[in-house]
Amino acid sequence: MPTTVAVLGFVAADRLTAFSWLAEDAAHAPDVVTRESLSRLAAGQLAGDVSALLAELGADPATATVPHLRLLEEMGARTTPSDWWERLMRSVVVGGMVRDLETVLLDQVAAVHRARAATVPDPVEPMADLLAPAIGGDERLRARLALWGRRVAGEALGLVHPAMSSLGEDGAGLVAPALSAMSGGHARRMDRLRLTA
Repeated sequence: MPTTVAVLGFVAADRLTAFSWLAEDAAHAPDVVTRESLSRLAAGQLAGDVSALLAELGADPATATVPHLRLLEEMGARTTPSDWWERLMRSVVVGGMVRDLETVLLDQVAAVHRARAATVPDPVEPMADLLAPAIGGDERLRARLALWGRRVAGEALGLVHPAMSSLGEDGAGLVAPALSAMSGGHARRMDRLRLTA
């Protein structure tokens, strides 16, 4: 079983990455209402106290977080969106899959720590709500985003092995459940958007 510190370090990195992506999405929003909504979602990602929990466990939050943050940033660099719709799609697909991975990891820590770490809102559903109407009314956009979704999903799945390696030797045993959770969650989200996974 990966150590609690290693798992919480990944969670902290995920929250920082989600904040950065959502804040950037907000900056590119086509209207003020959407910009405010995404800004609030971004701020919510920092509402938890994962760093404080790491410190209480005797760990340095930065040391625990940085290796995982680098992995997520590298994945982000490989999935640079070309427009607003691809940006939203990336946040839904990759954000959702990384959150699925996070859930698998949090299942490995004590319930008291899991409860404190899992207090932030999941931004994926509101993001999907922004995408769904546009996809439903534009067949060309639907086809383009389905293709883009498959590409970024592949990048997210490619994160699993290095992420598990960064958790230490015990992380290897979580590869299969992580891949299953991420693939299943992705299929459900794409089905909701009526896109081919």
